[in-house]
Order: sequence, then C-alpha cells, then structure tokens
Amino acid sequence: QASSELKLRTSLGFQMAPRQDFLVAQRHQKLVEKLLSSSVRVPAPQEAKPETARLTAQEVRDVFTRHVPGVEKFLFRGQAGQFSLKFLQVAYRDGLRAFQGTELHNHLLQLFRLIVHYGHENGQGAALHLRELAEAFMECQAVQARVIERVGYQIRGVSCDFRGLVTCLVDEYKTWSLRLLAAERLAQGLARDEDQNPTHYENRLTADLGDLLGFSEADVRRAKLDEHARSRFQVLKSRNSTGAAARCRELFDMEAVLGAFVAEVNSFSESSPPEGLARLFLSWASENLEEKHVVFDEETFTHVQIDRTFALSVFEVLFTGASAAPEDESFRGLAISRLFATSKPETEAELMAGSAEKVLILQELVGEERTVLGLPDTLLRNLMAVICSFIPSELSSRLVAEDAFEV
Repeated sequence: QASSELKLRTSLGFQMAPRQDFLVAQRHQKLVEKLLSSSVRVPAPQEAKPETARLTAQEVRDVFTRHVPGVEKFLFRGQAGQFSLKFLQVAYRDGLRAFQGTELHNHLLQLFRLIVHYGHENGQGAALHLRELAEAFMECQAVQARVIERVGYQIRGVSCDFRGLVTCLVDEYKTWSLRLLAAERLAQGLARDEDQNPTHYENRLTADLGDLLGFSEADVRRAKLDEHARSRFQVLKSRNSTGAAARCRELFDMEAVLGAFVAEVNSFSESSPPEGLARLFLSWASENLEEKHVVFDEETFTHVQIDRTFALSVFEVLFTGASAAPEDESFRGLAISRLFATSKPETEAELMAGSAEKVLILQELVGEERTVLGLPDTLLRNLMAVICSFIPSELSSRLVAEDAFEV
C-alpha cells in the first residue's frame, strides 16, 4: 500500500514529505473538515432578558465619560462632528436603527442596556467592556451589533462545558479564516467594496457559507440581517460557495488553534475560574484519560504541561470520537493511542455522512470543471484515489465498489 501511494503521489507530481509529517497533515485535514462543518458550531444563546431604560440620556453619557477617558472625542468613522457618544445615547433608548423591524432588534437593545447598567453599577471589568463598546460605535452598525452580543454575553456569564468552550475557540479561528478569505476575494476582484470596509462583505460570506462551515448561529443570523451585505454583494451560487468554502478550510490555521489551546490549558493555576477552559480541561481529562496525571509536569505535578501533539488527540477525541495517533506516537513515554482508550470512534453512519458530503462536492466539481481542467480521465481517477486515501479504507472501498467516484 505504501509503495502504491508513493508511485501515485510521484506520478501526480507531489513532493514527498517525511512519513510522520504526512500522517500529521492527514490528521489535520480530516479534523479541519470536521471542524469547519455544520456539525461543529456555537449554538445561538437564549434571548436577552428585559432591561428597562432606567437611565436618562445624561446618565448614560456620564457612565461612558467616567469609565472611558477621551470618549467625548470618539468620532463615527472619522467623520467630523459625528460623535460616537451621541449614538451611544440614542442606542440606549432606541436600539440600533439598522436592525429595527428584525428579530434581533429587541435582543440587541436589551443586551446594550445590560452593558450600560453594568457600568453604571461599577461592575468588575466595566471600564474594559464599556471601552470596547464605545470603540465599536466608531464603526458601522454591523460591528456594533457584533460587540454588543459578545460583551453582553460575557457580562451575563453565559457558560459552556469543556467541548463548548473548545468549540468557541475554534469559532474564533473560523472567523479569522473567513476574514482572510474576504480580503483575498476582494483583492482578486471577485467582489468590490468601495467604502473600504470589509465588514459587510464578511457578513455576505458568513450568510452564504455559515451553515456549510458551521459558523456561530448568532453570527449567521446577524449577517443575514445586514442590509448593506444584501444590497452591495451578490449571493454566492452553489458552485462558487463550494469553492469558497474549500478555500476557507485551506486558510484555517489548525496549528494556531492547537497552539492557543495548549497555551490556555497550560496557564492553569489556583486562580483559574471553575468555568474556564483550563480547569474544565482537568475535569475532562480525569474522565477520559487512562493515566489521569499525565497532563501534569513531571517534576512537581502541580502545573499542567501538554504539547500540540497531545492537543491534536484531544481535539480528535472531542470532535471525531477517537484519537487517530499512530501506535508509535507517545507522550511522556506512554502511547497516546492507549491514553484515550475509553474514547469511542465515530459510528459508521457518521463517517458515511461526512464521506457522502465530500463525494457530492467532488462529483459536482468534476462534472462542472472537466472541460476547464482539461484533464484526462486517468489523471482524474488518480486524483480521486488520492482523495480516497483521506477517507477510512473500509468506506472508500465501498464507495469505489459502488462507483461513487465514477468520472
């Protein structure tokens, strides 16, 4: 099998990487396909509780001037005479004009008032929250809405379990990959935005690709209500959506995600909050590792100390059901594949569902692009064979037997 793989990859002009690097790349690709799918997304939180407008316009102004030095000089998009503080006062009373008449209007209004009331009562970290909100009001209402939701949820203390927090971390990097995609497509002339504000095009892509790539349900809902995104940019057609989604997955930085996870987990200390990622990781490890103390440093056993290799298996267990670490991969002298012996692999139905999605995309692309690619059937079959190598062998054999990859 290894010899056939070598011949195939060589015939297609691939550069051969060390076997270990190739296996890690395979694992990363499979994980990225899982993470950037509809099965891994942050669900929409519950609607905000009612907040009565109990402050006058002057009191709202005082809240911001007390906590945010210099806020009086903040300008909306740098326009002379358009002071952000005035818009903050109006938003407290009436909400965001761009969302009036939508399902989000009252939701955002209640969260905005919650933030202002929190500052009025001098809640912990109020200055930071209010500065972030005030700075958002120097930008368009799409940015304002995004910050209102995020800060409002932080103040409400919306909490998640360990998997939920990791999903939120992944969602942050999904957003970054989409921003890179938006910048790339604008630079390539695939879309035009004359006001030099990428937010609305990012919302266009979020609305079109969000369900396919599993973006936060709140982000997708908000993006679909962006009037500027609807009026300025065309909706991506099915064929273009497929290509854009594939490019977004390519831009997703799996190494950076693992690095951020490792840094957060290794920061564990006595002061780590019980609902935080670091402490919840220890609870998760105690339930899912055969050797529960392997995550601590070997000298003092008081500090969490894992690396990206170990983190990769944690992500695989969380999102695919089992670690794909080879038998010779170890952590502190222990085989990683055995550390997660209690994990359950994905069911055949789940694997088939993921594979079927890939097959449909491949069939669509090959069917639409054959004349453009100008490739002979034999080369296309070889390409399909390489793609099959990323699908579990028992499934790819069945798909091939059923002519699922017929060109």
